[in-house]
Amino acid sequence: MKQFDPEYLELDRWIARAESTPADWLVSRFTAELQGEVIGYGHVRRSPSMKPGVFLSTVAIGNEWRCKGFGSLMVNEAESQGRQLGATRLFKTVRDENADHVKFFEKRGYKTQVALATAELDLSGDQFDIQPWISQMQSHQIQLKSWSEIGDSETNRQKLFELFSEADKDEPGVAVFGSFGRPEFERDTFDDGYWNPDWLWVATFGEEWIGMHQILRITESGSACGIGYTGVVKHHRGKGIGRAMKQVGIATAQKAGFTKIKTNNDKTNAPMLKINEQLGFQSANGWLFMGKDITG
Repeated sequence: MKQFDPEYLELDRWIARAESTPADWLVSRFTAELQGEVIGYGHVRRSPSMKPGVFLSTVAIGNEWRCKGFGSLMVNEAESQGRQLGATRLFKTVRDENADHVKFFEKRGYKTQVALATAELDLSGDQFDIQPWISQMQSHQIQLKSWSEIGDSETNRQKLFELFSEADKDEPGVAVFGSFGRPEFERDTFDDGYWNPDWLWVATFGEEWIGMHQILRITESGSACGIGYTGVVKHHRGKGIGRAMKQVGIATAQKAGFTKIKTNNDKTNAPMLKINEQLGFQSANGWLFMGKDITG
């Protein structure tokens, strides 16, 4: 899933981004105003596919208004509005290197439930050699096809979603939040301006779709790209498919002119973290999903 960091955006830009919530999400938005000036913004929301009672919430305060008690008021308001919408558990997303923000939420009863490890790979060096990995997949009778080769159609998009759902079943975060529904998957995979049919691959075994990998633009212009979803169905793991797909993605990113590629993975997903390490990714600051029971 793509992540953005509201802490490092100007408040008006953050508001515009946050208000792009899909129409089928349940959402409540609110602002903090002082003498007619908007000094903070927040929302509480959930997608239809999330576990019952689970909501996400974010608050943003203008830099000049921080450490003056407004943040606490907005967190309280988020919890109140969450309860009105039926929330029993509320989650905040916090950068793991921001110790002050982590302590702020811990003091208010939030605890880390999911931790994402962020890693980056410098692409300015020699071109990655993908042929050994392609040959390894072919030795298992596995082919890698781009979305351009497969063809973009409603039938194929549904088939890709079914592949994603099967591969994602044992993703650690699913146990906490629930799995993605088709609308969320569509938004993250086929987001205009960020995806490219030549940057989305499906691994096939005969007629069976068994794995997928994608790279995406992080911004509409810029030198960095990100890894979208990478997954392999359980009965085909252990054959080097995940690493081979990532190698192809990295090589494609280099040819496209990107100088850096970023990825987020659950810190308990040891196999994927090992692949990232073998490929040369270097650890960077990550994300914490901090949750709180708000039924009391």
